[in-house]
This record gives sequence, structure tokens and C-alpha cells, in this order.
Amino acid sequence: MKPTQEQIKAFWEWVFGKDGLEYGHLVDGEPCVLYRRTRWIEADEEWDIEPMPEPDDPLFIYWLFKYAVPVYKFHYGGEALYKLLVDWACKVSLSREEVNPALALFWALNSVKETSK
Repeated sequence: MKPTQEQIKAFWEWVFGKDGLEYGHLVDGEPCVLYRRTRWIEADEEWDIEPMPEPDDPLFIYWLFKYAVPVYKFHYGGEALYKLLVDWACKVSLSREEVNPALALFWALNSVKETSK
């Protein structure tokens, strides 16, 4: 199941914080997170921004491992991360149906984020 724009927005806010994102236009009436702020450019007096990948983009899983997994480890520790990744790998590799690895990891990380509120 593909997440809604609101779920994606809440997830990346958990990863980067609200100040780490720039919000774009509405897509189908929902706010769309378009960019991650990378650094302040003093000469231009503005943020350098990086486009955010959509869940069906091949870069999405890269962003999850690069940004979200370290945040998860920071909050829950290495042992919890190990368990989460083993469960994720088993779900992806042992499923009888075709599973999108990026979406499976997104939902695994998001479910823990949701239960810890």
C-alpha cells in the first residue's frame, strides 16, 4: 500500500524535523513535501534544497537507509534496529506475494514511530 502525502510528510518530519523540510504545492488537495534543506548558503541568503523522492522512486529506499534508519537507531538503539531490519528482510524475502522493499521498510519504520507517540 502506497502512503498518502500526509503520511509521507509526517514521516519525514520525524526524520528531519519540521525546519528541515520545505513544503511545495498541493497534490490532489494534500500538502506535498518536495525538498529537504541541506545547508544555508550565506551568499544567497537561502537554503540549498534537495528534491525528495516519491515512494515509487528507486531512490526512496536509499533515503530510508541514509536518513531514517540512523534516526531510528538513535531513538531505539542498535538491538532494536537489528530486530527491525531482520523482520523487514524476512518479510521481503519470504513473502509469497511481490513486496516492494522500500515500502515495506517505510511501513516498518513508520509503525514504530506511530506506536511511540
